[in-house]
Amino acid sequence: MKTRRWMKTLLAEAKKSENEIKPVWARDIRPKRCMAKQVKVSAAE
Repeated sequence: MKTRRWMKTLLAEAKKSENEIKPVWARDIRPKRCMAKQVKVSAAE
């Protein structure tokens, strides 16, 4: 659900300004990847 809502907001931002979408995507995806790694590590431990 979160990913769907995130993609919807991402598409909305893209419609607003295609030039700004690239940095926004980079900002949003980095913490999500880090969180995913942390969850996997904690689960493995």
